[in-house]
Amino acid sequence: MNPEIAAIEVGRAEEDVGEVVPIDLEFLTRDYLILVLNFDRHLHLEFSTATLADGGVGAPYASGARFEAVFSGEGLAEAAALGRDALEGGGGQLELQLAAPGDAIGLKLSFMPRRAGGRPVGFVTVAENVTVRRAELARVTALEDRLRAILDNIADGVLVIDEAGRIEGLNHAAARIAGRSAEELKGQRINELMSEPYRSAHQSHIQRYLETGVSGILNVGPRRLPLLRGDGGVAPIELSVGEAWIGGRRKFIGLFRDLTQSLRQEEALVDANAELKARIAALETASSDLEAQKLNLERLAAVTQKARDAAEAANRAKSRFVATVSHELRTPLNGILAVSDLLTRRNLSDDARDMAELIQRSGRTLLALLNDILDMAKVEAGLLQVTQRPFRPAELLQGVDQMWRLAAEARSVRLSFSGEGLPQTVGGDPERLRQILSNLINNALKFTDGQTVQVRAEGRPAAPGAWTIRFTVADEGPGIAPALREKIFEPFVQAESGDARRHAGSGLGLTICRELVTLMGGRIWAEGCGERGTAMIAEIDFPLAETETETEAEAAAAGGEAAKAGFERPGDLHVLVAEDHPANRKVAALILEEAGWRCSFAHDGREALDRAAEGGFDVILMDLQMPHMDGLTATRAIRALGGEAGAAPIIGVTASAAAEDVARSLDAGMDDVVTKPIDPVALIGAITRCVAGRSPAKSVGVSSG
Repeated sequence: MNPEIAAIEVGRAEEDVGEVVPIDLEFLTRDYLILVLNFDRHLHLEFSTATLADGGVGAPYASGARFEAVFSGEGLAEAAALGRDALEGGGGQLELQLAAPGDAIGLKLSFMPRRAGGRPVGFVTVAENVTVRRAELARVTALEDRLRAILDNIADGVLVIDEAGRIEGLNHAAARIAGRSAEELKGQRINELMSEPYRSAHQSHIQRYLETGVSGILNVGPRRLPLLRGDGGVAPIELSVGEAWIGGRRKFIGLFRDLTQSLRQEEALVDANAELKARIAALETASSDLEAQKLNLERLAAVTQKARDAAEAANRAKSRFVATVSHELRTPLNGILAVSDLLTRRNLSDDARDMAELIQRSGRTLLALLNDILDMAKVEAGLLQVTQRPFRPAELLQGVDQMWRLAAEARSVRLSFSGEGLPQTVGGDPERLRQILSNLINNALKFTDGQTVQVRAEGRPAAPGAWTIRFTVADEGPGIAPALREKIFEPFVQAESGDARRHAGSGLGLTICRELVTLMGGRIWAEGCGERGTAMIAEIDFPLAETETETEAEAAAAGGEAAKAGFERPGDLHVLVAEDHPANRKVAALILEEAGWRCSFAHDGREALDRAAEGGFDVILMDLQMPHMDGLTATRAIRALGGEAGAAPIIGVTASAAAEDVARSLDAGMDDVVTKPIDPVALIGAITRCVAGRSPAKSVGVSSG
């Protein structure tokens, strides 16, 4: 089960302590500033409190949540260790970087023991979002470095002087002109660098200003005076003194320059003064420009953040909308596909059979389009994911061959499969890989009439412990222009366009293929095949699997003959159908009655629990989404009944075949899962396996058509 998506969907009800979101995902999905967790000595949460960025407060974790669940996320092992150390009286701090859309989130974790009577009784965990603070510190540091660079690279001496006339700071030029080190000058009175009568006059001017606010030297332009150098010499300088408030304290800024060369060349004095004024003006302009740039950047950052927040909110709304529409569309599709499938099995006239098969093909086309749109929505939201489990590449190819053999024969196309250098077992996502190959084969068949489509898989060693497999699907169709070979992987782009299109399609299949291959760490591209035809190539690196789970071929064999036409199924069965939608109840009844089984109905999870408690049912079909009580809650409650009623096989029925939904169903106690629209063969096969005591969903995946 993917923890990030589960964390978004999970409820935070106090009584549902089992659904705990790891703390790193909690910070990714909620805009927290600070989160405080109080654990007892048994590692149970006593209470939690949080402050949000908008000023709100909350308690994201229910009392009783386990410490291991809160700190179960990837990368939190060190944090978990600090928490246990705090329980022993230790503790500590840890900072993490959490990957998030846009900028990363900085998370600081602090663990502090709680004592009573000198003994540890628990500990407190404080989690703080330090992203904004780090950014502000970096910005201030950059501004300080920039100002220091400017001051240290100007030719004039700059002094910062306190009210007592002592030098607090200076730049490189000031030390050079004075012929002294910065350490010598800091703390020295400025008038001690002047000879009389300038020394006394300067100090009296400053004293008068401090007492009356009137001065003859502040902000009146440069005045000439001799500067006593550290080597005993005297340097003629021009000194300007200004007033500034720094950190709430009055300071004087002295800006001076060495006039030695100017006095030697009196005729250049005017030019030197003009240059000095120009440089001062340039510094003032630069300072104003820097401030203006800073303000512009801050405004731009605010606008960008607002736009990002709006885009993320719109993306979440779109994902919810697509999920809702998908669920609502699958209900009528469930009726269309199931009823049309049952009609094609009956004795019909040729015209009636043609119409039933047309309805069936149209429904399957709609279902494929709906699945493509859902996958595309996941691509745009960054939620499309792949899983990792052992599988055999050769057996996967055999399954794809069987899946597409009849479709190829219907188009009089020879479908050729070959594999070379394939490892026995690798780790990856066989369902998504099958989806990629099916999309490529479907495209090849559409553009190939009465010719050959070749599917090749060629393996070679990659890095140690890994294997590269190149999958090639080559057709003998009209080919793709070189200019379109990159564009066809973009959404809604097809090799054919305009009114001349001969082949249907949404233009999303190759886009989804590209995203899936990229998620698997591979690449996909198109090549020409001589004068005619196109080769679609996907190259992916797979880790070699050291252990094997039950493969798809073995699972199919163990399932017996249940999936074959005619169904070698049990005799009289009584099936409880828990479904809130009347159309779906009708579909289930038609399929079960066709199989010769009896069925009863429950309209929601609460009624299903009551009916199951009465007993007498061989199998229960449980819809996941129902009013009053959902299917997962009802399943847990039925399992808690115990006895024969609590042991009845339960098969989940869902509009989503996502791995996390299947995992949640199995964790709740279901024996298998079938997807909507319901495939009669898959449903009856699942029932047959469950009655026989076998639930393959727990080993090889969801049952689907």
